[in-house]
Amino acid sequence: MASVNLVTLIDTLPASDLKQMAFSSGYEHDVFVSYSTVDDQQKWVTRLVRQLKIRLAAWLGRSDSFDVWWDRKDLDVAQKLETEIGGTLSETATLVVVLSQAYVASSWCKDELKFFLDAVGNREMPDRRIYVVDLGNLNLDDRPEELHDFVGFNFWETDEIDTRRTLGFPTPDLEKDREFCLVVDDLARKISDRLKELRKTPEPTTVNVRNLNSNETSDAPLSKNGEKTLTVFLAEATDDLEEHRNEVVQYLDQANFRVVPSEAYPTDFEKCQAAISADLATTEGSVFAQLLGPLPGRKLTGVKETRRLMSLQCEAAEAAGMKIVQWRDLT
Repeated sequence: MASVNLVTLIDTLPASDLKQMAFSSGYEHDVFVSYSTVDDQQKWVTRLVRQLKIRLAAWLGRSDSFDVWWDRKDLDVAQKLETEIGGTLSETATLVVVLSQAYVASSWCKDELKFFLDAVGNREMPDRRIYVVDLGNLNLDDRPEELHDFVGFNFWETDEIDTRRTLGFPTPDLEKDREFCLVVDDLARKISDRLKELRKTPEPTTVNVRNLNSNETSDAPLSKNGEKTLTVFLAEATDDLEEHRNEVVQYLDQANFRVVPSEAYPTDFEKCQAAISADLATTEGSVFAQLLGPLPGRKLTGVKETRRLMSLQCEAAEAAGMKIVQWRDLT
């Protein structure tokens, strides 16, 4: 299993108040890349983001001075995390739209675009925060109405019969596809200029989380001294993922988060259920995070039907109405 992205875990915690990672003031993320997974089947978007990060580092001066959020894979294998997406977009300074036929056919992408526009509507330069990566397979009239006024960056060229071809298709070679890299560099330069402007214009740091399919909003709770307080329910993992869970625990501990459970749950079903309930009582308003792998997890005793600890923890968190973040190993 690939290493767990600890930074991504922290970013999804609704009440975290860690050291600002974004270059632009008042945000957790500088760039959110909105795309359809159809366009990344052969890693076109993956290469785009990789080169974009390289060029942003060059234009901003450091590779660790900005944050790009784009990994949709975690969302696709977990439950529909509308609240987490909404929270992330609320905390993002700019949006990169990988525009294509697949994009306009995706309800996820439409929701992301709408929510971002709503989130920046009352902020500085609301009409100068979206960057369109045009793959060339969509006519102007077929674009979402919200994107009609954006010229965009043309990641396509025409052949001898005037047919559009996406640059670097199907998989860009960052050493050979010069035109692709030149357009990425132009995109990175424009984004870096905007981030520098936003850095000079501090935004409110209150995190407002909204469900994409709801009008309900909620602000992260603050303690008296202005610091957010949070206990994280990091589910007990299977043996093959225990090392990864320990890494997450150490990271959260360094960030001054309290993590439960602090010790292994009992094997007896009723005792285990009671222990989980006790931990849930201390995590109100928090998040449930879980690492999932190929193993089914520990079987509980004391019940006739087969019950396993992995599913019991998640079921209890769902029943408690907690926000759920899951990482799954599909290998």
